[in-house]
Amino acid sequence: MGIGTINPVANFQIGNIWTFSDNIYKVIGRNCKIVSYLGNAKRIENGYASMIGMDYMGGIFLGGADDGYANSDITWNLGLYVRFDGKVSIGTTIPTNIFHIESTGGDYGYNTLALIKNTGTNGAGLQLLAGGVNRDWFLNATGTDSDQGADKFVFHTDSTDVLTLKRENLLCSGGNYSKATVGKGLVLYSAVNSTHYGWMIAAQHNVGEAIEFTPSVSVVGNDPSIEPTYSTNPVMVITRNGRVGINTKTPTSELTVKGTIFAEEVKLVDVGADYVFDDKYHLISPEELERYIKENRRLPGVPPASETKEGVGLGSFTSLLLQKIEELTLYIIEQDKRIKELEKKCLNRD
Repeated sequence: MGIGTINPVANFQIGNIWTFSDNIYKVIGRNCKIVSYLGNAKRIENGYASMIGMDYMGGIFLGGADDGYANSDITWNLGLYVRFDGKVSIGTTIPTNIFHIESTGGDYGYNTLALIKNTGTNGAGLQLLAGGVNRDWFLNATGTDSDQGADKFVFHTDSTDVLTLKRENLLCSGGNYSKATVGKGLVLYSAVNSTHYGWMIAAQHNVGEAIEFTPSVSVVGNDPSIEPTYSTNPVMVITRNGRVGINTKTPTSELTVKGTIFAEEVKLVDVGADYVFDDKYHLISPEELERYIKENRRLPGVPPASETKEGVGLGSFTSLLLQKIEELTLYIIEQDKRIKELEKKCLNRD
């Protein structure tokens, strides 16, 4: 049937391009004619095409197609879809959540990202509510009246900022949005009052060779125009090769500490020296030991003091000391035997 046309291409058509099709899909279309019961379509005339459809499962969908020639096949770009159970999707007819957005773009821009825009003065974002009253969470992009979202992105509940992302760095809790002066990274502080200190976690010297943990040496105020000062000496660094330094920027081992370590217990592995008690172990005589000490002013195998100024390996040095203790034990046992032998000889003379 047609109104304004003598050659309708659908079950019902108004004018040249408005069609109403009744197949497995019910479609109200503009510049489209359904050519199969599955909803395949062609353009009626040159130009764009659009449609509102209803599928056999109770879903409603909106779609559009790019510019094309008359009688050319239509590839629909699916827009909004509302399923029978109330789930809503964009870009797919299989929503897995109450609201599902899906894209197949290969870039990081307009073809893949959702946009929430507010042209007013209060920014744009989302409000999340779960569990009842006073449980709101807000995600806001804020900025100036003429450049919304240019300044910061804020996670907050009620009027309290919990986490703020800025173009220069990342800040947590509070109202001061200072730049990271040593490197680009994290700035953490607690907004208890206007006189508190912060911490910066940043890439070392802007080249990323290490992550530095640096305290501020001036208080972090609530005035965004005030730039806090951070120490030039980080208290801890973690390098790209897995080394950790405390009070030093240049760790030379897996853990380098410039200062005193206090611990309840330190465990070392493989520091035993049981080989000293093996029957094949060569224990030099007390006379040889005496000569060595007079010549070298140290025990055999022990490095000279000049070589230990830069430190010693705790595991290897502990094993060396245990070796000397066990050698000393053997000397004591041998000496005890000789004393008892002498005592026996003295008793026999009497």
